[in-house]
Amino acid sequence: MMKTLLLLPSIVLLLCLSPLGAQARSAPDLSTLAADRAAIERVYDARRAGSKLFLEEAVPGAQAQQLVQADAHKEAVLKRVYGLEVTSALIKAEVQRLQAALAPQTFAEIQRALGNDPERFARSMARPLVVERLLHKCFDGDDKIQAPQRQALDALRLQLLGTQPDDSAADALSAQVKDTGAVSAAYMDEIAWVLTRRAPVRDGMRKYYFEDLPGTLQNTLRAQLQKPGDVSEVVQMPTGFALYLAREKTADQMVVAVFSLPKRAYEEWLAEQPE
Repeated sequence: MMKTLLLLPSIVLLLCLSPLGAQARSAPDLSTLAADRAAIERVYDARRAGSKLFLEEAVPGAQAQQLVQADAHKEAVLKRVYGLEVTSALIKAEVQRLQAALAPQTFAEIQRALGNDPERFARSMARPLVVERLLHKCFDGDDKIQAPQRQALDALRLQLLGTQPDDSAADALSAQVKDTGAVSAAYMDEIAWVLTRRAPVRDGMRKYYFEDLPGTLQNTLRAQLQKPGDVSEVVQMPTGFALYLAREKTADQMVVAVFSLPKRAYEEWLAEQPE
């Protein structure tokens, strides 16, 4: 019996140090997380100010709490919308990335600000970065989010082509344009692309060189805009969608009307996600 009692402290210690023991610990409260976040921000503020002194009021407590709450919201959206959770392996890889990416002095100062505690560093420094990167990547690859803009320009394309769909399709297009309001919000510009370096440009028009466009866009427009009245497919850009209508085309230049709609912004979409 005495031997068993002597072993108990060692068993308890092992449980506390094991992953199971770590999970059993209560999660830090908002004020603790905010204090760690404020400590990290003070390091960056001091570095930006060119000073090694930490400015205690650089990040007010309320602001730090808002940052922590925003991080928690992003992680909840990542799980609810995309079914993804942040794993310990991802956090470990991010810690290693930060150690290689940050200036050694900055990395050391952040560690000191967090009491040289690896768990606090992983929780307050690495984890939010992993969440942000994963969520942004999912957003960028989610075609459903940008579907209304693309569909609105598809509807406009049918109008420009003079297509007469059947009644049901026409009703659907009308409802779609009405719901999104995107077609009426489409930005229209007229551009003259110089096809040869010696081509004159019409007065009052900006001068652009067709050969300066990305190669894939050149190929698309060359194939689809062969004569006045031709309409391109909807083209996806990094920041939006565009539709091109050929106004004029000669051997030297091509004048096009460009209808464009921006993609939904990440911050706007995120703000609309429920808590």
